[in-house]
Amino acid sequence: MKQFLITFLAIALAFYSNAQYTIKGKVLQQNKQPVEAASISLEKDGEIIASAISSIEGLFEINGISKVGKYKLLVEQISIKKQSVV
Repeated sequence: MKQFLITFLAIALAFYSNAQYTIKGKVLQQNKQPVEAASISLEKDGEIIASAISSIEGLFEINGISKVGKYKLLVEQISIKKQSVV
């Protein structure tokens, strides 16, 4: 029984340590209209670690975030000024 428990814990920790996170969102103008083709970048400690482009509906998804923490989300598009969210 102890061997099973230790094996189970080891497997559970392996899955936990390999956890991947996803950030999903929607880019909207002040008038609630979606922003198409916006560049969305995820920054940690001054370095861009992932990016995405918003769809025609303003939707974006950034996959493969491996660590929980504090990030800065940068949004740019030609017709809007640069925005950031911490």
